[in-house]
Amino acid sequence: MQLKLITATKISLHVFCDASEKAFCAIAFLRVEHSEEIEVSIVAAKTRVTPLKPPSIPRLELQAAVMASRLSNCIQRKINVEIIEVTFWTDSITVLRWIRSDARAFKPFIVHRLGEILETTDVPQWRYIPTKLNVADDATRDSEPADLTR
Repeated sequence: MQLKLITATKISLHVFCDASEKAFCAIAFLRVEHSEEIEVSIVAAKTRVTPLKPPSIPRLELQAAVMASRLSNCIQRKINVEIIEVTFWTDSITVLRWIRSDARAFKPFIVHRLGEILETTDVPQWRYIPTKLNVADDATRDSEPADLTR
């Protein structure tokens, strides 16, 4: 699908992130509004397998948030269109609370990652999405292979 970026009235970037004990992921979509329609297209995704000695799930979710902020920065540097709005979506209430808190109250692992997130994103850009609606969830779980015969 070819996005019609030239006739767009608004272009926004939406980045979803998630983590599990098996992997963590960030996936980015461009949402392009035209006067008569809205197009959504995947731009990029990044997934990593968790370490052999994995940290806690909240820390993995924080790693996924770092990955999301890095992916967003990479896309914004490489794409030749003006992105009006960037929104980050996570199903981790813990990560959202960390992002909205005073980072100095946490241990170095969390402080360093929050520092990186907050250098390149703003707190209001981060929003909650239920796990069932989080598209990044599929990349972090065991699932059946997709039926591509249709």
